[in-house]
Amino acid sequence: MKSHHYPLLVEVFILASALVSSYSQAAANDSAFDADFLRKDSQEIPEQFYHPDQVDAGVKTADIVLNGHILFKTKVEFIATRAGESATPCLTQALLHQAGLDTHLDELAKARNETCYDFLKKWPDARITYDESMQQLVISAPQAATSVAGQTEMIDPSLWDNGVNALRLGYSGYVYHTDNHSEDSGSGSSDNAYLSLNSGVNLGSWRFYSFDTFNKSDLGWEQFTVPYTALPNMLRPGTWRYSLSAGRYRDDGLSCQPLVAQGSLQYGWDRFTLSDLIVAGEGYQSMALSSAVNLGVLGSVSLDWALERHQTATDSDNTGDEDISDNGRALRLLYARRFDSTDTSLQVMGFRYQSKDFMDFPDYASWRWGDSNTRSHRKNEVQATLNQGMGDFGNGYLTLQQDSYYDSDARDTSLTLGYSFMIKFVNVSLNYSYQKNSGAGDDSDNDRQFSLNLSIPLDAGDRNSRTLSVSTNSSNHDSGSQMATVSGTELDNALSYSLSAQHDSSGYSPAASMAYRNSMVNMNVSASTSRGSSQYSAGASGGVVAYGDGLVLSQQLGDTIAIIETPGARDISVEGQPGVSTNRWGRAVVPSVSAYRDNPLSLDTRHAADNVELVDAGQNVIPTHGAVVVRRFQTKVGRRAIVMLSLPDGKPAPFGASAWQEKEQVGMVADNGLLYLNGILADGSATLHVDLGNHAQCQFTLPDAGGPSEPWYQQINAVCR
Repeated sequence: MKSHHYPLLVEVFILASALVSSYSQAAANDSAFDADFLRKDSQEIPEQFYHPDQVDAGVKTADIVLNGHILFKTKVEFIATRAGESATPCLTQALLHQAGLDTHLDELAKARNETCYDFLKKWPDARITYDESMQQLVISAPQAATSVAGQTEMIDPSLWDNGVNALRLGYSGYVYHTDNHSEDSGSGSSDNAYLSLNSGVNLGSWRFYSFDTFNKSDLGWEQFTVPYTALPNMLRPGTWRYSLSAGRYRDDGLSCQPLVAQGSLQYGWDRFTLSDLIVAGEGYQSMALSSAVNLGVLGSVSLDWALERHQTATDSDNTGDEDISDNGRALRLLYARRFDSTDTSLQVMGFRYQSKDFMDFPDYASWRWGDSNTRSHRKNEVQATLNQGMGDFGNGYLTLQQDSYYDSDARDTSLTLGYSFMIKFVNVSLNYSYQKNSGAGDDSDNDRQFSLNLSIPLDAGDRNSRTLSVSTNSSNHDSGSQMATVSGTELDNALSYSLSAQHDSSGYSPAASMAYRNSMVNMNVSASTSRGSSQYSAGASGGVVAYGDGLVLSQQLGDTIAIIETPGARDISVEGQPGVSTNRWGRAVVPSVSAYRDNPLSLDTRHAADNVELVDAGQNVIPTHGAVVVRRFQTKVGRRAIVMLSLPDGKPAPFGASAWQEKEQVGMVADNGLLYLNGILADGSATLHVDLGNHAQCQFTLPDAGGPSEPWYQQINAVCR
């Protein structure tokens, strides 16, 4: 007979909670867990219940927690000392240095990195414990032993994952239709289409990229390739980074598409990174050297020096036999610092163009192949940005910038400031900008703008949200504008929508848009209209990833991605990734993860079949840039049952006995012979074996599985013989 007896489930969870509570209390008292309280009559208690906190020897990946703060994740070797005792962590020079605990340990200077240091001998008041459930090595150390400046949140490079070899293709396409009904320009319509393809090949730690774009207008197609570039940044000591890209430079305002190539090389030392960037194009060559220094609590500073050479005339422009060229030089200084005590961030950047002919490649291409041969010769650029946190009172920012030129005495000056804060649940943002050109003459030509923005939540749902946004903008050159927008999400944030209306001097302009994403594609549509025209658009984007275990469709791909595998289990969602769930083969692509960071991947079985259970619902990935990392989650797909298991003599099966289906453990006996079975494979043997301890076994047989209409679990009585 089958029935839903939920109190039995409650008993199981109460027993599990009692065990966890008892373990925690034992750990807090530094005493061994007294498992004898579990004994009933003369039952033998399984050995694992006597030493629940014992750590086995081996290498474990753990978060290093110092005085309550998580510092970084690394691999820690645990070494067995004496038989029957818990293994102890090996504290190496590298680990103590990264944690900022080597300040007064002079002996480490003579020790090799793999030597285990007795930290407790130097600091008897310190305490080191390992939390198996949280996978944390918890260190409590006196203030005198710590060095805040020496601590780092960087992750151990040995944990970096280069991912698997893979091929990937990303696409993004849009179609636009415009109807013009302006009295000034007349009526008419136009259609345009756009398609962007980007492909990549991953081979070990190598990354190869290609970017192609197609524009369609009146049945005409054009193709061009855009060079891939990356901004330099600080590197870990001993780390190289290099890149090479080539293609055609595309700009609608140019008469041709010049070839251009770029290469970069970086190397990191302790608190110092050196970079070199070379750009070569048609009639243009440049080289830039950059150094970045980490000053610790004083902030960071970088200095760039760039040299360039470009053609100013060719044989087609003059009758001489040699090309005419100019050279340029420029310096850039950048300083940044954060003041944690006041929640203040400061960044100051200055450019000095040492010669008026200096141009980067976009400036050169625009000057040589653009519509105009005139350009301004920059001399100095200075910019300062200040961000100030104010706790419960909001946040403010201030930006100042001034540019000067070789050609004139004019100076362009701009000021931007803003302040945002909360009133209950309403977000309020105020912004003001001022721009002045000293060569403009009359002060009335200076531009002043002010804006006020309000964002009001219309509900507080966990799985969807609706927001009303209202903004108003005013300027000294026009009458300003006002806009109201209602936006929201549905279907666990997989569906988003927006309805808006804007009013300005030309009248009202309504607009609407909607976007939907699932595991295979992102789709969107939009429509808007104004007094002079109407626009309609539709678009789709997504990707395809091929690797050793198959082909997976995806949402639009980022640089670094992860593949989730849940063998035999479909419709398992990924937390924090709207629309992403495993396909019929148990695979899904997380379209973007952070490189060189610890990314938690958690799964959600709310929409999966009732017979699916995850053994591990969360894992972490630490990918290198551009990697395709794979994480396989152990799943159990099959029947579940609650069994009142007894022995032939009528006594309940012993507490702690384990039940097995072939080589897979499917449950453990609780009190009074209560056995909860999960993940019983439908195509496996219906006869289960029970390990009673002391090399004794028995077995029992489950009844035949019912059809799809059967409940997700059964309650049965069985005798183990």
